[in-house]
Amino acid sequence: MKKLQIPRPLSCIFALFNHRDHNYSRFWVDVKEVIMSRGDLERFELSIDESVYLHGEELYDQGGVKELKKGENNLFTAEVHDKGRTYEVEIQNPASLQRRVTCDCTNYLNEGTCEHIVASLLAIRKKLFRPKKPRKITKREILEPKFNARAIAETLSENEMKAFITDYSRKDRKFDLFLKARFSKKIEMKDNSVKYKTIVDALIPPAKNSDYKVSKSSANQVIKFFDEFLVQIEDSLAMKQFKEAFEIFDPVFKKISYVRHYSRDQIDALEEQNLKYHKILLRLLRTPAAPELIEEIKQYMMSIASFSYYSITDFSYNLLYMLYSHDQSYLTEVSEIISSKTLSARDPLRVSLYFYFNQNKLDDKFLSAWYDDQSILIKAMEILIENKCDATAKVILNIAHDLGWSNSGFDDLYLNIMKLDNNYEEFISYSITKLLDTQQFYFYKLMINKLEPELYNMAYGAIDQVAKELDPDLLCRIYEYNRNYNALMETIKDNNDIYLAMKYDHTLMETHREDIDAFYLGGIENYLKDHMGYEADRYINNFLDHLRMRNNKSLIKKIRNMIQKKFPHRKRFLQLHQQ
Repeated sequence: MKKLQIPRPLSCIFALFNHRDHNYSRFWVDVKEVIMSRGDLERFELSIDESVYLHGEELYDQGGVKELKKGENNLFTAEVHDKGRTYEVEIQNPASLQRRVTCDCTNYLNEGTCEHIVASLLAIRKKLFRPKKPRKITKREILEPKFNARAIAETLSENEMKAFITDYSRKDRKFDLFLKARFSKKIEMKDNSVKYKTIVDALIPPAKNSDYKVSKSSANQVIKFFDEFLVQIEDSLAMKQFKEAFEIFDPVFKKISYVRHYSRDQIDALEEQNLKYHKILLRLLRTPAAPELIEEIKQYMMSIASFSYYSITDFSYNLLYMLYSHDQSYLTEVSEIISSKTLSARDPLRVSLYFYFNQNKLDDKFLSAWYDDQSILIKAMEILIENKCDATAKVILNIAHDLGWSNSGFDDLYLNIMKLDNNYEEFISYSITKLLDTQQFYFYKLMINKLEPELYNMAYGAIDQVAKELDPDLLCRIYEYNRNYNALMETIKDNNDIYLAMKYDHTLMETHREDIDAFYLGGIENYLKDHMGYEADRYINNFLDHLRMRNNKSLIKKIRNMIQKKFPHRKRFLQLHQQ
């Protein structure tokens, strides 16, 4: 039996009924026919730049897709070999309107798509739509056709279907809005932006007071509409209808920003939508659209960025950074906007952008205003370094150093920058200077923990050169940390300090037992020669208690023998020996 086909207009309508987020189960049709259609895949291909598509097609033809697996939740993973490298591609719901794609190549990170995704998509299409043997229709099915949406579509006339849709849309507001959203492109108006604004304004009403909040359920509901509009924008871009794409984008993006601002909860799906729409706007800026449209988009970005409800949550994908990256003549404008937003709420991300846009103004006076906000400043510099703006962070650090600001966070960041620059000589020199200035073990540990093991010897050599300038206790701690027990023992001997030895002998009693015992015996003998009475008695008692704690019975015995032999005239110590 020939496979039944649904007429195109009706299939569109039933695709709407079949949307998984609407409970119109009695109108369901075959998902394979409507959503997972070959046309949906081809529409995605049309949205990709021609050169990228051709490269991906060539990769596929050459067998570049080495491994293709289908996992749970309709997630496909592929390994694509290209120019000697292997890239990992993930595509979820490849033939759906809610398609998600990712690749670990730089092209994808910059443009949002790449040739590896195209090659994987072609491989998936072959796998999904491999010709199958027609299923044998049973006699019962011929005699008793199923009662489902397909049967209804074949039975109803077009007028009956129109009447039903008109009537149902009056009764169900959700259905009415989704109907308008799905087919809004088919209705031409003098000002198309009005129809899109009408739809999105109906989704979430304007705030009536300062306590207004958008519930999580309402936010999740509008996300489904944003998905639908995203598909329409992609279609317009694929057909190079840039003006129409922007007309759809304009009210939707405003509403996304609005919902994010007033939402009671952090909603991951909404944050994903926000990022997607930022990337769409970046693509619009890079299109060969008319200069007037590009200028309109730039002014739009300036306007939205100034809104109180527009939130900046990403260093690169925010309107100000995107505008400045595309056209640096807007530096003054974006600087003024970020300055006003930073003064109203000094969160580290905004502060990082504030310094990035004002890097030409950085001087002692400019930075001094941030003296009381050093913790925020440090976090902002971490964001700058993370986003490869370490030159700006380095200028801030140098000024802070010249101003005499003492903060371990600054030192940590400064070392990170030098490490990124592979400037290890300056890295070690700076660490040693801080070590000498502060005599704090923190700076040595900071240096060693950031260095690669093969550079340890360079650091050890630098320490040896300044050893005499370091506090003996700090030097001993460094040697103990490095497990350089020979140098530790020699430092204790050179300083002839029993209390210093007592601090580090827990290790030396295992590695240099004879040396530490001889040092203690000689030190105690010399002490008793110079001290008498209560002071000498207290000193010996404290030292013997220390040895008992270390469980060094043999040394206790040696000390008592030494006292009996060298100081027989001191009855107090003889009594101690006999205990």
